[in-house]
This record gives sequence, structure tokens and C-alpha cells, in this order.
Amino acid sequence: EESLVLLGSFQATIVGIRYYAGTAYPGEYVQLVREPQNPYDGNAIRVDNMANVKVGHIKRQSAVGLAAVMDKLKVKIDGTIPSAGNDYTMPVCIEIFGKDRSDQMQVDQILKRSGNRWNMNKKLAKGTSRTTAAVQVSKKNMDWQSSQKNLDDMFE
Repeated sequence: EESLVLLGSFQATIVGIRYYAGTAYPGEYVQLVREPQNPYDGNAIRVDNMANVKVGHIKRQSAVGLAAVMDKLKVKIDGTIPSAGNDYTMPVCIEIFGKDRSDQMQVDQILKRSGNRWNMNKKLAKGTSRTTAAVQVSKKNMDWQSSQKNLDDMFE
């Protein structure tokens, strides 16, 4: 797998959370999925939790630039919930990873044109970088009887 570096990050808002069954909690990773066929917004970016259940969408103002980045560049975009939201919205920290400084410059241009403020990774500009680690999620069938017995034994 190709090594990626953190290009930068910014905070956005997830909206519409009251309309969907998915939930996300502080510290949880979320997936950002482009929805170019969305009938309400051609720049829509859906936010799914780790169970692949829709939590909401990135607020329209942030989605404009981020959708352009997702559509035009081969970058990796991660989302993390930094803190609790309310009944209507929730914050999300978005990190953008790419190959090198040229990716960073392209992302910077696209986001600035759309009016998004983001924190460019200054270390990358000086020649150092932070790499990302891949996380693999797997499902495992549990032997509930054995687990129950182990718990019972532990608390006797």
C-alpha cells in the first residue's frame, strides 16, 4: 500500500442527523461518501458511521470545496467526531491525506476557491510528514455460552 502524508485538516458540521438512524460518538471514525446524484445538492457528502449507517451530510458550505477535492484528486479523506453535537448538528474533523506537496497545493487551491478555511500541514511544506495507518474492521462470531462461562468464572 502506498504511503500517504497528512496534507491538512479542517472542522466541518454534519447536518440532518435527526432524520437518520445512524449515530456517531466522540472519538468515532466516520466515512465520507460522495453523493453526486443527490436530488437536493449535487455536492452532497454523506456521513456514515462505522456500521455503514447514514448519520447525516456535511453542511452545504463545506461540501462545495470538499466535493471538488473528492471528485478531482486522488486523496484519502478521513473523518473523526471530536465532540458531542446537539439534536440537529454534530462537528466532524476532516483530515486529507495525499502523496506529496503537489497534492497539498492542489487541495489548498480548491478549498480556498470554495471559501473553506483549512489548516495546511506546515511540516509537509518543510519536507517532513506524518503517515497514516490503515485500520481494518472485522466481524467475529461470538461463542456466547463460552463467553458467559468465562465471565461467570471471573466474578465467582
